[in-house]
Amino acid sequence: AALIKCYGSPALALRAAQSNPQILNPAYTFCNTMLESKRLLMLKMGADEALEVMQLNPAVLQCGPSLEDLGAGEIKGFAQVRSFGNTLVLPQLRPALVGIVLAAVGLAVASQAADAPPAELVAMVDVLRPLLGGVLGASFLFTAYAAARSS
Repeated sequence: AALIKCYGSPALALRAAQSNPQILNPAYTFCNTMLESKRLLMLKMGADEALEVMQLNPAVLQCGPSLEDLGAGEIKGFAQVRSFGNTLVLPQLRPALVGIVLAAVGLAVASQAADAPPAELVAMVDVLRPLLGGVLGASFLFTAYAAARSS
């Protein structure tokens, strides 16, 4: 009911749930938090822009009071990045992609912590570092660009 109240219609709420099923998980999403998130979004950017942000990134409704510390441009920028990322990666592949990125970061950290890492690990990390740098750097630049553009 809170999701429908936030989106204003069952059709928009359904689209949000299909875009991000985690929004329906009661372990992460609380009705009061959703309603507070929408209230804060509307204060910061108005009803139309708030709805656009919620459509781009339904998870914004899980933020609650933490939205108070962010500007409208930051919120919109992150929503645009999240939406762009969702269009690039199929939903079925997202958990695997997150696992691969976390494993790659873990390998890079482990290679630095080891006194004498195996040659195979060093070779793998030498390949992964530029890839991780590119992915994380591009994410940062896109976020900064989107935030600047929406301000």
